[in-house]
Amino acid sequence: MMKRPDPSVALFCLAAVIFAAGAAVKLSSPLVEWDYLSILQAASWAKGGKFFVPDHPPLYSFLLSFFSGHPASIIYFRCFNLLAVCLTALLLYSFSRKYLERGLSLTAAAFYLLTPAVIQGVTVLDYADTSWLPLVFLLLLKLAVSLTEKPSGAGWFALAGAAVLCLSFKITSSAALFLAFPLYWAAGGKTVR
Repeated sequence: MMKRPDPSVALFCLAAVIFAAGAAVKLSSPLVEWDYLSILQAASWAKGGKFFVPDHPPLYSFLLSFFSGHPASIIYFRCFNLLAVCLTALLLYSFSRKYLERGLSLTAAAFYLLTPAVIQGVTVLDYADTSWLPLVFLLLLKLAVSLTEKPSGAGWFALAGAAVLCLSFKITSSAALFLAFPLYWAAGGKTVR
């Protein structure tokens, strides 16, 4: 008798195809007005300038500056965001796999890829809210849980580094997340299996 295929695998594959199609269509879409801030900041950083938008930390623009000046730089910028989304889906699956069964972990990654803000985030160059920030948030969460399970000096150092990385991408969103950690540890910092 043939084994019945896992529906979560089919859902994930369908989600990946829909995400890839949505992202591919948007790679060459016109820029929105606020994208130019990131492009100007990235071009300035590439030339050694100091153009800085006050509410936009410089890390994202600094990373974009490596692609600045190329004729297809907008598509490269967007592929850079696409890389972050793919890594986030992979990390989400990996992290949730530790606590959930395979089907639920695949479903979580599929729903992440199907979130409209994620597909939109591939094209928006103004900030890293929907591309790089979720990846760094998941990394921060993974470090916090690991630190709760096995405290160490190196763990605290890595957690502080991830916190700085979060703040380097987006200050306001990161500050809100940091408020959640004291609540997590006040509740005992327990993980559920």
